Amino acid sequence: MTTSLKKDGNSDCGCCGSYDETKVWTRTGIRKVDIDFLYLDLNICERCMATDGTLNEALNILAPVFRVTNSTVNVNKVIIATKETAAQYRLISSPTIRVNGMDICCELKESACKDGESLCGDSVDCRVFVYEGKNYEQPPAAMIVDGILRVLYGRIGFEEQTYTMPVNIKNYFEKREMFMKTTSGNNTSSCCESQTTPCCGPQKTSCCEPQATSCCEPQETSCCEPQTTSCCEPQETSCCGPQTTSCCEPQTTSCCEPQTTSCCEPQTTSCCEPQTTSCCEPQETSCCEPQATSCCEPKAASCCDVAKKKLDIDFLYLDLNTCERCIATGDTLDEALIALAPVFQSLNYEINVNKVNISSRELAEQYRFISSPTIRVNGVDITAELKESTCGDCSSLSGCDTDCRVFVYEGKDYEQPPTAMIVDGIMRVLYGGLEKNDTPYTLPENLEKFFTGVEAASSSSDCGCGSCGC
Repeated sequence: MTTSLKKDGNSDCGCCGSYDETKVWTRTGIRKVDIDFLYLDLNICERCMATDGTLNEALNILAPVFRVTNSTVNVNKVIIATKETAAQYRLISSPTIRVNGMDICCELKESACKDGESLCGDSVDCRVFVYEGKNYEQPPAAMIVDGILRVLYGRIGFEEQTYTMPVNIKNYFEKREMFMKTTSGNNTSSCCESQTTPCCGPQKTSCCEPQATSCCEPQETSCCEPQTTSCCEPQETSCCGPQTTSCCEPQTTSCCEPQTTSCCEPQTTSCCEPQTTSCCEPQETSCCEPQATSCCEPKAASCCDVAKKKLDIDFLYLDLNTCERCIATGDTLDEALIALAPVFQSLNYEINVNKVNISSRELAEQYRFISSPTIRVNGVDITAELKESTCGDCSSLSGCDTDCRVFVYEGKDYEQPPTAMIVDGIMRVLYGGLEKNDTPYTLPENLEKFFTGVEAASSSSDCGCGSCGC
């Protein structure tokens, strides 16, 4: 079953609503990130257990980002054990992950869960996670990382709607209630089932007297040879000793004899000695990292054959020797990229950092340079607001009053941008919060004066006024 959890306010699920500018994640002060993990079972259901594990993995990947952005993360893991709890948390499907009330998956797809019969005595549908066009019963960590960031930085809003419990969830609780009653009612004591007093212990009347088959009568076949003792009497020693299979069953090969196997199975030692890693067993490296050639079949590059997603980051500046604003911005960009490295690796991004000294009008026009320093992601400036102030360092270089960028972040002005600002800016570009400026380019007057002054200084033809306006 597939249902689109629409953002236009017309969804039946009561989970997602229309985008609302007033309800997106506000970026002021300490940020609070509430993550709810809702599930039906963590003891039997493999989907729930696997999702719990990959959620933990995803949070480890995001930890550096949360740290540099001063985010407080609260993870709330809730077992949905009753209809009342399902209604309270507006459960649509199990398992569910929400960030600040928003489901990280806005397409609902389900399939029969093989563990349902153990939970409620009948089939039950559980969530299928859809990521990059593929279906997963056990979501990859990358999907959860992507979903959390998409909620925090993308144009995804949440608007509460009337909740109606899905038929699947309602039926699950009704079946489970009947199932639990039935199973508890069948727990009557049997003569030879678990009792405080063993069935073969001293009793006035033995439960094992004349029966078609008594648990205490001698067995027709014994492990190694006919036994005179009862199956219920304690044995002094076993002729076989503990083994996975009976010592009396025919063995094709002895467990400890060297195996004659193909090149893809462990060969160096017998099955009873510690095994070295086989050339064909899963390697420690990530499945998406380039693999060395296998002895069994050649790998062209990645075992997954998944193309890397490109991310181009341009750092444009006037000077990295004198200008403190440019130098500090380069340092904080490096810090931001270190914090984001696990995220980029998880999401399969290939990062290209292009640091360009804008040393001429021609380069300024080529890169549509507006102010120094500038950071762009795939051509989009990470700062939506342009603000400048006089830069003493660049003024000294040009002999003219030169303005450089002032970074505005969380209501404050910074000549040297915080690492959190660059992390936020990169993420907002990736998830659609910032857009490319396609207006026709004209070299700003401030930069025109700077280049004129630098040219005059380098040619020693300065007339004394710095060639900035005479």
